[in-house]
Amino acid sequence: MAKLPLKYQPGTRWQYGESTNVLGYLVEVLSGKSLDVFYKERIFNPLKMTETDYYVPDEKLSRVSMVYAIGQYGMEIIENPEVNNVSKSAKIIRGNGGLLPFRFRMKPINMLKLLKLTLIS
Repeated sequence: MAKLPLKYQPGTRWQYGESTNVLGYLVEVLSGKSLDVFYKERIFNPLKMTETDYYVPDEKLSRVSMVYAIGQYGMEIIENPEVNNVSKSAKIIRGNGGLLPFRFRMKPINMLKLLKLTLIS
């Protein structure tokens, strides 16, 4: 990746990096498991994040919100099947992906706070 050209000159534009995807790939190689299985076994299940995954079961697709972006006339729905596909038919698992209900958003953060307290004391 270090040999790939920059998309923009530093300081001129901003873009998310691919570092979490590289990390996800390393997790797969080192663990011998797919990223979704590794996360489920090592993070989601221990934290009881039972509805967190890379896919949404068909019976729960109605609970998923649309993806929005700022468009010419304000916020607009992104009509992109690759972005909006959260069903099992989506084959891409990326380090920066994953879906979870809003009520589970604080669980990883609280876990890190607990870990910090444990390490400090």
